[in-house]
Amino acid sequence: MCGLLRELRERAGLSQDDLADLLSDSLGWHKTQISKVERGERRIDVFEVRAICTALNVSMVDFWRDLESRISA
Repeated sequence: MCGLLRELRERAGLSQDDLADLLSDSLGWHKTQISKVERGERRIDVFEVRAICTALNVSMVDFWRDLESRISA
């Protein structure tokens, strides 16, 4: 999941700082939280995944489908 989130962020053309700015109101996150999530040092719950998907303009259905495909492969 960490790699998928990083890939989606990069595909959106956002830096970790950019994403943290988008998540600051909803989650109160800073760049360090994004970095820790992408390195697998911080677990996130479904509500945080939803906020990240919203910030990246990715539907949760597509996110979970892609994640399941990667896990199954």
